[in-house]
Amino acid sequence: MRKLYSGDITNWKQLPGGPDLPVRLVSRDGKSGTRGVFEKRVLGSTAEPARTSDDCKTPKFGNAHVIRCEFDKTEEVLKTVARIPGAIGYTELKAAKDRADQQKDIRLLRLDGKKPSIDDVRKEAYPFWEPEYAYTYGAPPTNSLTSKFLDFLASDTGRNLIERHGHLPCSAPENQQACRRALGG
Repeated sequence: MRKLYSGDITNWKQLPGGPDLPVRLVSRDGKSGTRGVFEKRVLGSTAEPARTSDDCKTPKFGNAHVIRCEFDKTEEVLKTVARIPGAIGYTELKAAKDRADQQKDIRLLRLDGKKPSIDDVRKEAYPFWEPEYAYTYGAPPTNSLTSKFLDFLASDTGRNLIERHGHLPCSAPENQQACRRALGG
């Protein structure tokens, strides 16, 4: 993955069994949390190359070594990867898995031989994930709507709902080690 995003690999035929297709990098924009996690956890804190295309097919500059476009919405990344031969991109797991299951026009890729799944995240085997946080301004009053909502998120029902939507609930005891490690603890 790092060689693709560094521009060392620009055609899929450079990989064993790869077709003769130019690599097209489809990314999230610079404000995206998903992009930040991808750069940190997958690329090793290396920034992605500069955007060189608006449509991921036509370079904006004649001397572009890497063809890379970016979008601010997950669905646009998925549509572009599905539409352009040789395109590769990244999104959150649930959106990609739903698209792959329903339309079968994209494939989920393994990283370090591990499949993208909640189970592999839980086992700390799949590197592309990050905890999400809920913040409050001070401790919410005990019977406030905010307090009740946070209690719901930590309940069995809330944790099941979070996981059903493709996320790893850190309040579940079986997930706490992975969450602590992701936070640097």
